[in-house]
Amino acid sequence: MTGHRDGYGFVTPDNHEVYKRDIFVPARNMEGAMHGDRVLVRVARKKIPEQRGRFAGHARAGEGKERFEGTVVRILERRSPTIVGRYFDHPRFPFVVPLESRVARTYLSHTMRPRERKTVRSSLSA
Repeated sequence: MTGHRDGYGFVTPDNHEVYKRDIFVPARNMEGAMHGDRVLVRVARKKIPEQRGRFAGHARAGEGKERFEGTVVRILERRSPTIVGRYFDHPRFPFVVPLESRVARTYLSHTMRPRERKTVRSSLSA
């Protein structure tokens, strides 16, 4: 899985004979997967959406084509069982913002109470 800071990702398939290109995984289908994880993905064919806006009337290379879009079914292997990030001590829900820009989520912290904005290493739980 190659993650993007905006939350979506791409999966490079093990078998390039079946899927010649990477599989796009929208942010809503990431299911907690992060950059570097090895994942099992359910794949569906989706039409490439029509272009809108300023260039809507012009021909484009992907017109009428399809792409593969995936949904993470299971995380097979975590790249790292921990994240490094900056801790924020909110009164109701303390959280950690990862330093790695490709990890788009923030994580709630139920057990830590370090100083505000301190860099911490946090374990990921299921």
